[in-house]
Amino acid sequence: MISCVEHVLPDGVRAKLWVLRNPDGAGVSVLDRGATLCSVIVPDRHQRMDDVTLGFDRVDDYFASREFLGSVIGRYANRLSGASFVLDGERHILSSNDGRHALHGGADGFDCRTWHGSVIATSEGEGVRLELTSPDGDQGFPGEVLASVSFVWTEDNRLVTDFEATTSRPTPINLLLHAYWNLSGQPSRCAIGDHLLTLHANRFLPIDAEKIPTGELVPVLDTPFDFQSERRIDEGLEADELQIAIAGGFDHCWAVDGSGVRPAARLYHPQSGRVLSIATDQPGIQVYTANHFDSRIAKREGSTLYRHCAVALETQQFPDSPNQPSFPDTILRPGRRFHSRTEYSFTTR
Repeated sequence: MISCVEHVLPDGVRAKLWVLRNPDGAGVSVLDRGATLCSVIVPDRHQRMDDVTLGFDRVDDYFASREFLGSVIGRYANRLSGASFVLDGERHILSSNDGRHALHGGADGFDCRTWHGSVIATSEGEGVRLELTSPDGDQGFPGEVLASVSFVWTEDNRLVTDFEATTSRPTPINLLLHAYWNLSGQPSRCAIGDHLLTLHANRFLPIDAEKIPTGELVPVLDTPFDFQSERRIDEGLEADELQIAIAGGFDHCWAVDGSGVRPAARLYHPQSGRVLSIATDQPGIQVYTANHFDSRIAKREGSTLYRHCAVALETQQFPDSPNQPSFPDTILRPGRRFHSRTEYSFTTR
């Protein structure tokens, strides 16, 4: 079942919020501002429903704050070093908003835009498709890009997301969903450290002092980055390790084993019994443990966010790929279509 509510903000701006529910009452809500996943309500092992992703109480707050809570990131997610890249012999200068680097598409990325949404029917169920036109030169990126993302919520508590894009000129593309997860449903009282994480990845991308990948892919074995077997997140967060000190926690990309749509990560909260399993066709998954959050960021019901209260598990292309010759090619060219799929499955044990 899908419903849509239109909100009128004090300044007259209109925003649409879609709510998708299955017969058991579990579901998600999606806002056209930033194509944002605002809520994910799923049961624990005792069938208690809670919201397991971070978001705001009021629609207005998604316009006033840029915390990437559930928003779609583009045109190129994560960091691009020096806020520039060379493509076909031409250097393109981007909007720098992370020191001298570009982060999450620049100062006015896709998360700051209002997308056009419509209800769709798929073989897996009904959903919402949101579309955006990014003009040539947007934040310094070449080419007019037509981008879309669809959210489908199934009867067995799966969220299926599909990204697509075309372009009028060659341009780098890295689109992702920047959702934060805390499966307790109570992030104001339960930090992310007690969650158990599994990553289907035997290599990760180390970063330099400015959080730019060094270009290496390093084996995780015998390091705090080894989540090939289920481990508590705080075992890594508390490790005496330079890479973790640089980021203030985890803010790294892992190279997902295999190809095609395959398992990438599993997050488990023992107290509630909730399990989130993520499958993707993307080469990497960024694990970010909300290292910058502090009490100035208001969330729901008067609570505030704090450091390490949640984890983002962002399926994506490798960061800074246009400037890293050894990384997979992320250039979309005219006549071709970018497509990626990530599936989020919610169960209990």
